[in-house]
Amino acid sequence: MAKQYPAGTAYHEAGHAVVGHALGLRVQGIHINEHDEGGGAHIECAAKLSFVEQAALRLAGMKAQTMWKQESALPLGEDDNKRFVMQCSNLSNECREAIRMRAFELAGEKLEKHAGAVEAVAKHLIMHGKMTQAEFETVMGAQ
Repeated sequence: MAKQYPAGTAYHEAGHAVVGHALGLRVQGIHINEHDEGGGAHIECAAKLSFVEQAALRLAGMKAQTMWKQESALPLGEDDNKRFVMQCSNLSNECREAIRMRAFELAGEKLEKHAGAVEAVAKHLIMHGKMTQAEFETVMGAQ
């Protein structure tokens, strides 16, 4: 039987990739690490996005895991959350939490709109552990 990669990681990375694409960014590939449950979605620079859109992209992996009820052995969102907090370092706690709520809401809207793509990308990652830019674009084009 072929190796299967962790579903929690697959949905987490699919969330980042699909939200990035939905926000107009190019996804260059996605992978799940062989040695642990980590992974990455390789997405072009998000500097052209608004502050809240950048936050939504950062928090999209955690939102996808929550929406699809996919837990993971490792806390996959720790680095994402640290980057979000750094992004908001000059803001008050109240403002940061308002942005977090809006970012999770925006990520959820994009994930819900493209739910079929999230599932297709995650299933591919579970089976193969990686997805090329061309494979990702094919999935997104089919939605």
